[in-house]
Amino acid sequence: MTESTHRAKRVVEAEEFILKDAEGRTRAYLTVDEDGPGLALADSTGHPQLILAIREDGPGVSLLQGEKPRADLHLSGADSLLNLYDHSGELRVSLNAGPKGAGLVVLDSAGVPRASMDFVGAEPSLSLHDDRGEIRAVLGLKSAAPGLALYDAAGKLRVALVGNPDSPNLTLYDAQENKRAELSAREDATQFCALGEGGKAVAAIGVIRDKPGLMLVDAEGKIRVILDVVGENPRLTLLDKAGIRLVTTPL
Repeated sequence: MTESTHRAKRVVEAEEFILKDAEGRTRAYLTVDEDGPGLALADSTGHPQLILAIREDGPGVSLLQGEKPRADLHLSGADSLLNLYDHSGELRVSLNAGPKGAGLVVLDSAGVPRASMDFVGAEPSLSLHDDRGEIRAVLGLKSAAPGLALYDAAGKLRVALVGNPDSPNLTLYDAQENKRAELSAREDATQFCALGEGGKAVAAIGVIRDKPGLMLVDAEGKIRVILDVVGENPRLTLLDKAGIRLVTTPL
């Protein structure tokens, strides 16, 4: 056996280690405090440029440029978070992932979210925000049907487009989010409905089995006027409240 085999291992214990370069400048710190252990590597000016730490909720690593943060990655329980910063140290991109899904947020130079993407379960969505961070448009996929929703400055839904496989539908809303118009299409029919108070149809125009038609409805939801085409001739029909024809006149 060699002498080194019998030599006892040397153990150095401390709460902090500081490494300096040949010119006496601090270039690395290894410390342990009440929050946990941490390692920092510094540039020639002594500013940390890489920080590796383990905290109670999980490990993290941060990259800096000068005194400005540029990127950091953190793990917290089952969640992970990645942040990217611009040259001014302002947060511009945030990416997170966890058991329930993943999300991406893009911010402007003022730190206001302007676009976000979420993936929860099997339902991804993309949102666009105004300069106040309010959502103004959402493009998503739900139950295999794509959809687009547009919101006004007050956050009220104003337009909804749903691409159902059998019957795509476009709905327009007023400032109180009441339905006021609907456009739908099926294999044998396309129809536009104007809606009154309470979402009740007051007028409808469409094409059913290649036959165009127009209907007017009263306040009780009863059809009172029908304008359609029979053969090559237009026809006007008037009905009473009981749905009985009063007049049918070829035009």
